[in-house]
Order: sequence, then C-alpha cells, then structure tokens
Amino acid sequence: MPRKLIVAAALLALILAAVFGVHLLLKEPPMAPANAPDPDAIVRQFCSSCHRFPPPNTLPRASWDAKVKDMFAMVDESSRLLTPTLPAVDAASRYYTERAPESLPPLESTVQAGPGALELERIPLKLRDLR
Repeated sequence: MPRKLIVAAALLALILAAVFGVHLLLKEPPMAPANAPDPDAIVRQFCSSCHRFPPPNTLPRASWDAKVKDMFAMVDESSRLLTPTLPAVDAASRYYTERAPESLPPLESTVQAGPGALELERIPLKLRDLR
C-alpha cells in the first residue's frame, strides 16, 4: 500500500475517533424514567420504617456517615427489612451529609430555669471489703 494512503487512512481514523469522542463527551446523560423512585423518598421511607425520620439538621455533617452506617448495620443484624426498597448506604449517607449543617448551634443553658422537677436523694452505700 502506498505510504500516502496509509497516512491518509490513519489520519481519517484519528479524525473519526476525535469526533466520536467529542460526541460522547457532549452527549447528555440518559434521563431517569418518569416512574423511577425518588432516591430521597427511598431514604425517607427506609429510615422511618424503624423510627421517626430524623431531619439532617439533628447532627452535624461530619457525624452522619458513621450514623448511617450504624443504622444499616442494625438492619443487617436484625434481618428485618420493612421497606421494599433498600437504598444504597452511600446514597443515604450523601442525603444527610449534603443537607446537614457544618456544625450545630450551641445549646441554650437551662441553669436559669432552676433545678427542675426531678428530686434526687443521696443514699450512702456501704461496700464490704472483698479482699
């Protein structure tokens, strides 16, 4: 095969590869089907199947990943899944960490309110010497 023909074929292959690559980069990601379940709704349903749904602002952002993993471990241990769709651990963790505040505001002091309604009585205990 003549050298010019080989160079032309290689150049054409390179151009086609570049055009195809650009097409893949610019192509929009496939749309989720209209009937696909909302990931946020799945997380909400899953979490509230065992307890009241905790809003993301109940813990600081850094705490949620470990808390979500603990909750998933409990579901695995109990083998009691009340929801038909189990969200991915990463999706559930992402739901909370993306919405949680960086830190929680400081709690207000209750010292001014007085001792409270609970009355305590100190009862001394005598321990035997067990030596």
